[in-house]
Amino acid sequence: MKRIVSVLLVLAMVLCMSACGAGGNTTTTTTGGSTTTTTAKVDTTLNALTGENDMTGTSNRPVAIMVTNEPGIIGNQYGIDKADFYMETEAEGSVPRMMAVFASANRIPAKLGPIRSGRTPFIATANSLGAVYVYSGATSYVLDVIKNTKNFNAITNTDKTTLWRDAYLSSHANVSWNNLITGGEQIAAKMQKSGISDQAVKTVPFTFGEKAGDTVANTVQLKSTASTNVTFIYDAATGLYGKNNGKAASCKPQKSLEGNQIKVSNVLILHAEKYVEHKDNRYTWYNFREGEGTGYLVSNGTARQIKFNRTAESLSVTEMDGSPAVFATGKTYMFLTDKTLASDLSFS
Repeated sequence: MKRIVSVLLVLAMVLCMSACGAGGNTTTTTTGGSTTTTTAKVDTTLNALTGENDMTGTSNRPVAIMVTNEPGIIGNQYGIDKADFYMETEAEGSVPRMMAVFASANRIPAKLGPIRSGRTPFIATANSLGAVYVYSGATSYVLDVIKNTKNFNAITNTDKTTLWRDAYLSSHANVSWNNLITGGEQIAAKMQKSGISDQAVKTVPFTFGEKAGDTVANTVQLKSTASTNVTFIYDAATGLYGKNNGKAASCKPQKSLEGNQIKVSNVLILHAEKYVEHKDNRYTWYNFREGEGTGYLVSNGTARQIKFNRTAESLSVTEMDGSPAVFATGKTYMFLTDKTLASDLSFS
């Protein structure tokens, strides 16, 4: 009889631990024959993409949205200053494209865009963040990549309740197809309707703290593509880098259509080998070799060299000694550029 009672007591303790653990980390201690179970509350305000405590609600799955970033369209982009993380690389023909990543759907502004088509390098980064990937179509070979990649859920321009044509952009954008936009409420509703979890499915590969570089970097000038110059200028008062387009001597701030400049705490520059991924009778599309490489991490007015490793499923960034790279708390703008453009990178 005593053995049965003991088994029942153990079973009750296990059930209690399981139930209590749903809200956080559970710790069970026994003192003098008395058992106490405590649950550490999970910090739901922590933004995994920035290290800041500015999250609201319970949703914490990142959403990565493709945004046109052609020179003629800059200035006609809704909400781009609101993203938590950015990636910029070449789409094709030396034309840059941007991926704006938000820590959750409820952080996406009411208007964001223009939305453009998917490209393989962006898909790999979105997947490393466990993000829902939002785009407005793609070539057949890119659709195959999306189809065979875990944790991606495509939302295309055939769904007019999620993406719609903006009247202002239709009449002001340089080309008619740069007028498709979306909004946070619509993305959240689409995720729920499609059965897409709004809870994080991966640990974001960023570590936040304070670490100074060995090079002064109040002004950072680089090429994101062979014909696209970008300049970041540091404001010591805010600790932020403002994004500008063009060379340092004549650059202009990149602002949203609402008039707000893109500002970040970190600029991450990855250099890799560019190669032809696909070619047809109209276009040539490029990708970048996966694997290890080097680049630079810029923050707090300084720059230092880092190492990285990219795959179709993951991204890791480390200091040169192999320890996790330390990012300044705040937003990050990441460039994936052809390693032949490394000589065009300058700090001052």
